[in-house]
Amino acid sequence: MEQLANSLGNATYLTLYRGSDQIGGTCIEIKQGTTRILFDCGLPLEGTQGEPCRPKISGLYKEDTPDIKAIFITHAHPDHYGLLSEVHPQIPIYLTQTAFNIITELSPLVKPNNIGGLNFKIIKNGQTVKINSLNIKAVGTDHSAPDSSAYIIKTGCKTVVYSGDIRRNGRIAFKTDDFIKQSKNADYLILEGTTLSRKRKTSASEENISLKLIRYFEQNKINLIAFSSQNLERFISVYKATRTVNKILVIDPYTAAALEYFKCLGINIPQYNWRNIRILFAPNKQTNLLRDKLKKHSVRKISFDEIISAPQKYILKANFYLTKKLFNHTKNVNLIHSMWKGYLTQKSIFVKYAKQNNIKIKQIHTSGHADTKTLQYIAAEISPKKIIPVHTQSPQKYERLFGNKILFIKDGEAVSL
Repeated sequence: MEQLANSLGNATYLTLYRGSDQIGGTCIEIKQGTTRILFDCGLPLEGTQGEPCRPKISGLYKEDTPDIKAIFITHAHPDHYGLLSEVHPQIPIYLTQTAFNIITELSPLVKPNNIGGLNFKIIKNGQTVKINSLNIKAVGTDHSAPDSSAYIIKTGCKTVVYSGDIRRNGRIAFKTDDFIKQSKNADYLILEGTTLSRKRKTSASEENISLKLIRYFEQNKINLIAFSSQNLERFISVYKATRTVNKILVIDPYTAAALEYFKCLGINIPQYNWRNIRILFAPNKQTNLLRDKLKKHSVRKISFDEIISAPQKYILKANFYLTKKLFNHTKNVNLIHSMWKGYLTQKSIFVKYAKQNNIKIKQIHTSGHADTKTLQYIAAEISPKKIIPVHTQSPQKYERLFGNKILFIKDGEAVSL
């Protein structure tokens, strides 16, 4: 009887608090005995802080007695970390240096995230953290957020793999391949399926994005391109295309700061003072908050008058100020949108000026998430006993795509592994 009691006491349970049938807001718990670990702590894509966006997780929040032993963050997108502002400050939060830099330094320049005083622990991909009887290994993957992680969790007799957000079409696709090798024959694979609800079936490579951009950058027009400053892979795609046509990429202080915070990834990360890069000091909130860096950045400063005197020489990273000012001086513009197409709503300044000036927006983008064929490849190569859908609006497609090994878990349901 004592042996049976000990066995039951060490039982392992998996709970998807959110993410079984939606993209974003991911929050996953693995519990063994009394040890409870969370993987990601995100806000829904449409969500804001507060009670409606807080799943019922005992021992997690500031007003609770802390009962979560640790939180492991896969990457620095708010739908995976946005709930951290609600977390009890004693709970350790494990993440990579780059993710930490984005969450604590870059993101607050856009919107305050109220994360002061949290118990962050920096780990490297490849590192294993032991928490009681659980061993959690961070493994680098290819995604649109730099230095993203998947996790391989050893519970004793079982191996649980959580993909996080993943793809295999970036310049670091080899990291996803390495993750696959390390995850082979896992008992459980918690696999994201973001793209399964989208019409497009295959994703272009980042190298292909550069080639597409070159075709427009070569034209005798000024090129205005919108992309996320936090998407390092996309910055490199834009920068490579700029260098190929021997033009100048004009960025803002926020993007220059982002590049500096990505320096921890290695010496080959482009910086604001590299060839073919200049900085326009747009009069906006981010420039004001970065005023301590402006003296250093001023060595690469460019004025709007310089740009407009020879516009065909420049590739401009779009922001509200620059877009508005540019269209007051010229209509000879290539409008290039290099982000998710869903951002092109009626509120978008790109949509506004495209309509006013009868300009067609060029959509040149590739997803940070694996397409259907890549997801099938990942699942086939890892060959887990069970696949658990997460971060998807189409869980019902998993059986058709991955076979009869699907384990569906509803939000809030604890399942014994």
